[in-house]
Amino acid sequence: MSLRDNHPEMRPTEEAKTTTTEPVTVLEGRVLQPGHESDYQDWVHRTIAASERFPSNQGMTVLSLEAGQAGERYLVLNFANEATKRVWQQSEEWTRLR
Repeated sequence: MSLRDNHPEMRPTEEAKTTTTEPVTVLEGRVLQPGHESDYQDWVHRTIAASERFPSNQGMTVLSLEAGQAGERYLVLNFANEATKRVWQQSEEWTRLR
């Protein structure tokens, strides 16, 4: 689940979607339930591998609590611009990962 799904104020406006040519950062959050740490780590590794094959990906940062703790986790995805971010978010790879 994306944090943007729960927070409409975090969704970009249509104008931003069509005019941004600057680098774009996306914050993707997950709530990790106890006992699912390895599932999450597997998902992160698959997401990183997919993003590395994706054109205009400018890297990803994983933000998490101490290993083994349940709670919120975040991926920070960086793209060259709004258009490349949108292509990633509409890609088959990202659809499978979500």
